[in-house]
Amino acid sequence: MKLELSFNNRKRFPDRDLLDDLKKVAEALGKETIGFEEYNEKGTYHSGTIAERFGGWHKALEMAGLRKYISLKKITDEDLVNDLKKVTLESGKDSITCREYDEKGKYGSRTITQRFGGWNKALLKAGLIIEHNKNFNTEALINDLKKVANELGKESIKSSEYDENGKYGISTFVHNFGNWNKALEKAGLVIKYNKNVTVDDLFENIEQVWLKLGRQPGRRDMKFPLSKYGYTFYTTKFETWKKALEQFVKFINSEEIETEQTIEAKAEEIGTEQTTEEKSEIVPRHKTRRDINLRLRFMVMRRDNFKCNACGKSPTNNPGTELHIDHILAWDKGGETVFENLQTLCSVCNIGKSNLDFNV
Repeated sequence: MKLELSFNNRKRFPDRDLLDDLKKVAEALGKETIGFEEYNEKGTYHSGTIAERFGGWHKALEMAGLRKYISLKKITDEDLVNDLKKVTLESGKDSITCREYDEKGKYGSRTITQRFGGWNKALLKAGLIIEHNKNFNTEALINDLKKVANELGKESIKSSEYDENGKYGISTFVHNFGNWNKALEKAGLVIKYNKNVTVDDLFENIEQVWLKLGRQPGRRDMKFPLSKYGYTFYTTKFETWKKALEQFVKFINSEEIETEQTIEAKAEEIGTEQTTEEKSEIVPRHKTRRDINLRLRFMVMRRDNFKCNACGKSPTNNPGTELHIDHILAWDKGGETVFENLQTLCSVCNIGKSNLDFNV
């Protein structure tokens, strides 16, 4: 009953084409090395395809004759502060704006803003003069943010994209909303990156996308509104999409799912078999918990082909259909949370069933 992946339909691009395009993008940007996000903006292929082919992004860079990419995590606060001071001094000013720094700085204002929690905080850290932003009408800021996103045809935009096309400065948004993600949230736009997203959150999202598609999702499926988290969330955590799927499958298969046979075996081991008197009680004694974990839920839905056992509806052929996992023999009547006693029902059929024993 193990879950397995399938990668049989992947189009095979020649290694040379991938490496040549990687070098081409680096040359176009005037850099000796590039990160996968930079490549995704300019490249012909996708960073995930390249990383999977060569066993990692750093190995691909090496084979393309490029310098190893240094993660921003390895850049110290002192590096950022010193470069901020240097650019400000060279400009002959007591202070500098995000846009002015981006023109001559080594790292980019977004990196500095994220590291110190705001542009003004970074200026303060560097001992520079803070040019206080006046409090703009937040509605005007949100409207302009939405306007730029709409013009670019995106459900989410980076601060650098807004900086190039927007009316206000990034520091104004940070000053008024706290950070860029909070501004996106206020504007009803998708948050593409959030450090607080856990591996469990990402696995549950894969399960939901798999459920909606009725098949194994590909990296191109991981976008709004189908997916809560974008593809880059997974490459950030797992390096490649393939590795993310492999870890998801490993997680699903890591523990034996509860069946009638396994709980009986456990009961015998710890001596929890009910007495005749206990079995006759109104409230039955359970050997399993009522809650259905992600592993068991996914395996039941997969067995039922991701559709309702009663009416046959699924999110694939009936968008908007919400699937539930239901106890065939109700929990209140002694039904256990085991593979054989669970079934997939849509929300309509599950509500109609109520607490009745219902096996399709």
